[in-house]
Amino acid sequence: MDDSVEKCVVKAKAEEDCKPQCTKQLENYLACVKRIENHPDPEANCEAWWWDYQGCLDKCALPKIWAQLK
Repeated sequence: MDDSVEKCVVKAKAEEDCKPQCTKQLENYLACVKRIENHPDPEANCEAWWWDYQGCLDKCALPKIWAQLK
């Protein structure tokens, strides 16, 4: 397997394993998406909630990724 592909697989697996720990952040993001579904302001978005969710995944996954890459 190509080294870059292997690293992507390690990252995807670590993030998948971390999803149960980040359910609150995901729920907050999905609630935001629902709230703005028919929002009159076309610039309304849930970017902050998405980054909270991604930050949670990163914080959980990074130690697992580094352990695999050493």
